[in-house]
Amino acid sequence: TAGDERASSQRLAALTAGPRATLARLLEAIEALSVSVAPILPCLQQALDRLALLVVRELDRLAARCHADYEHLLSMWAKAEAERQHLMTKFDRMGSMQGTDFQRRVTRLEGDLAQQEQLYSNLLKEKGNLQDKYDDEARAAGALRQRVKDLQGIVTRLQKQKQPEVSSASPPPPPQQQQQQQNQ
Repeated sequence: TAGDERASSQRLAALTAGPRATLARLLEAIEALSVSVAPILPCLQQALDRLALLVVRELDRLAARCHADYEHLLSMWAKAEAERQHLMTKFDRMGSMQGTDFQRRVTRLEGDLAQQEQLYSNLLKEKGNLQDKYDDEARAAGALRQRVKDLQGIVTRLQKQKQPEVSSASPPPPPQQQQQQQNQ
């Protein structure tokens, strides 16, 4: 609408007023400098003129971008404010019709939340206890494994010691010879 366009152009003018004043002072200084060096160095005058044009172009580009962003934010804020007003109206109507019921639901939900927090705390304690028990059992299992290895080593050593004794003694007769000797 025309009112929005006018407000938008006023915001743009307010946004660029300070930078434009600074730019005007900068351009006056560049102009004075270029006039004083023109007889000595004409190429410097051209460079200063180009610099002034670049600065003006960049300021206009930056101002246009800032203005567009500002206008976008302003429109988004207006939409959010309208939605907030709509929700507040809805909430007010809901509160007037079901205020006590709503309060009871909130109280019940707060109680449920407290119960869930307690349950979570208990579960964390139980997890800690189970982790400690698991660690103790893992240490005990490791100690038992080591004891089994030690005992296997002792059994192996004893078997090796017994083998030379058995090999030096005469081997027992085969089972057929034993039966023949018993029959006689």
